[in-house]
Amino acid sequence: MRRLGQALVLLVMAICAAGATGFVVLAVQYDRFSTDIHRSEAPLPATIRAALPPSKGTLDQPQVTLVRGSGDLASGGLVLFRTVPDNGIAAFLSVPPSATLAGARVGRQSIPQLVHVLKARVGIQVSHVAVINLGNVSRLVDGIGGIQLRNPSEVELPVSPSRTWRFPAGTLRLNGPHAAVYLRQGAPGSVQRDLAERRVLRAIVGHALEPTGVGDLQATGTAIAHSAVTDLTDADVLGLAWDRLQSRHVVQCTLPENTAAESGTGPGVVAGFLAPDASAHAAGCRGTAVAATPYLPPKAVIVIVQHYGTRAFVVVAAAAVLMALAMAALFVRMRVRAAPAGPPRRPMARRAGGRVAGAAGAGMRRSEALTTRAVRAGGGIVEWGRSTVPRISMPRVRPPGRDSGALILPVGALGFRARVRRFAYTHQDALWVGVVAAAVATMLVIVLIAT
Repeated sequence: MRRLGQALVLLVMAICAAGATGFVVLAVQYDRFSTDIHRSEAPLPATIRAALPPSKGTLDQPQVTLVRGSGDLASGGLVLFRTVPDNGIAAFLSVPPSATLAGARVGRQSIPQLVHVLKARVGIQVSHVAVINLGNVSRLVDGIGGIQLRNPSEVELPVSPSRTWRFPAGTLRLNGPHAAVYLRQGAPGSVQRDLAERRVLRAIVGHALEPTGVGDLQATGTAIAHSAVTDLTDADVLGLAWDRLQSRHVVQCTLPENTAAESGTGPGVVAGFLAPDASAHAAGCRGTAVAATPYLPPKAVIVIVQHYGTRAFVVVAAAAVLMALAMAALFVRMRVRAAPAGPPRRPMARRAGGRVAGAAGAGMRRSEALTTRAVRAGGGIVEWGRSTVPRISMPRVRPPGRDSGALILPVGALGFRARVRRFAYTHQDALWVGVVAAAVATMLVIVLIAT
């Protein structure tokens, strides 16, 4: 039984060490992700920040994020992304540059103007803004691991004077260079180029907010830092990603070309975009059910990381290290046993002892002396720790009552409850090791879910 207890202690110690290492890696990756996101916040113009309302919790309130392209390839259109945490809904609204808001074309209005008129004329409150540099879209798409979009018709585009790429109709999986070429459809300012831009923007938003772990979050943060500017913080991106992953329905809406968003079919499309659930069927909107994410961390874990950031991973790693050290001390305590005193040795002359023992005997005695000192030092450390911090010592199981006979009668003559009491009293170390192992296993499961 002693060997079983020692094996369990070593197992728990190994699990704690592995958990500490994993949390250190998570802390480093999340710190890099947070640094990259903060770097992308710096260039955002003050006029855009002033137009946005105070940020609310992305895990508790519906959020609308305005995504627009910039650079020579930009057409002036935009994509609105909305999350509804309580109902598991994610919605996209594609707005062409030829649509009008408050009598002006969308492509000719600045972002602060769009934030104001979207709320005043159609009732869409924009919470966040992300401006993507389409000239650097290749690096962004490669940074997030590629994108997937639906191409309505086959198109062949030139890559060089002697080479072309063909994009068939249907669902396409594009890497960075392919996405950059896909944006060159049609002439600058044409409807064909604008539609391609909005498909790519929608795919970028959708894929960037579908990470499979903290490593993907770090890659997303790096890509955003080099290719976009936004007011989103690391906590906002984490919350939006969780909302997107727990969504069960995705609604995609598109405003018609060359029409006012406040009249005709525009209000119906906006109503479908703002619907609290996927039951609303509006012209210009299409709903799709998505599969559930296999491993999604609990909301409480996301809230803790949002509030404490890298410190949350560091604290858990430190706790795992302390647990591993405690298991190591327990293992030393289980290994240390007082050696029985042997019979007194008869004194022997120095020369005779040297002749009998020889050089090998002297070396063995020195080795035994060092081993004894090490064992005594380890036992002294354990005893000092137990006396200095008595609160962390495991509570002892109360012995069974004398009248129960649990410690006297044979096991076969005892009932179930008496057997349980006897086992708990006679195997207390193994019992507490099992409890600690269960706690560490639960923590490890949470780590696996989070990653």
